[in-house]
Order: sequence, then structure tokens, then C-alpha cells
Amino acid sequence: MALEIASRFAAREQVVFTKDTPGDDTQPYPVILGPSQRARFAAPVVLLMSRNTVSAGEVLALSMSALPQVETMGQPTRGAFSDAIPQRLPNGWVYTLSVETYRSADGTELEKLGLQPDLETPSPSDPAPSVLWGRDILAAADRLRTPHTESGD
Repeated sequence: MALEIASRFAAREQVVFTKDTPGDDTQPYPVILGPSQRARFAAPVVLLMSRNTVSAGEVLALSMSALPQVETMGQPTRGAFSDAIPQRLPNGWVYTLSVETYRSADGTELEKLGLQPDLETPSPSDPAPSVLWGRDILAAADRLRTPHTESGD
């Protein structure tokens, strides 16, 4: 689903990340994002993310971050990209085993590390997350209104 959403922002086919299986001798395989056959949004995008961005949300953020018109903003994601296989212990406890390693298009391994935003904002210190989210939404809107260079300056 993450790739389907990101395809609505893609202008051309490109590798957005790679995946492989830990302990396997095969090379990481590229995950290619192509443009959707449906309507495309081509204007600049600021994608907000945080430590609460996990799993498919991280795959979406990773896919979107590879697109030239997208700038990511907020805090690093959680680093829980991988699909996991649940296993049950004899006492009934359940644990999961990670079965994939995700890497950004430049080869950076992201499991546990998370995706780093282009523009990092302060971590939450206020107990009311809506205050932080409101601040970041206003900052993202300002970012879209204010011309800046590709380096994020």
C-alpha cells in the first residue's frame, strides 16, 4: 500500500530502497517505484514523520524521501521496517523474528536506526502531542510557502 500511495507522487520509475534477507548470501534486491496510471501530484511536498512512524509508515516515508520534490521533516522514524514472523514459545509467549533488512537507495541500513529526516525538529517534550504536531504542521506549511535551496537551506 505504501508504494501505491508513493506512486501518485512519482514522475518516473526509480529504485527507492533495497531489501534482503539477513544471513542469506544473495544480493539485496531493488524495490522500484513507478508512476501511477492515475492522477499525479507534482508540487513540492513536506512529509512529516516521527518516532511513531513505523512499519508501512516507514516504507511510505522511505519511498517518498527518494522523490526529488519531497522533503522529510520531524524526527527519525522508529526503525521497525521489516516484516516479521511471529513464533510461539512453549509457555505461550510470542516473539517475532525479523525476516528482511531494508536499505535506502544509497545503501544505508535502516533497521533499528530509522529514516533520518531532511530537516529535524525538536523531539517532543510537551506531554500533549497535539502541541508538537501543530508546531510541525505550521513549520511544514511555512516550508512550502518559502523558497529554499535543494540542500534544505
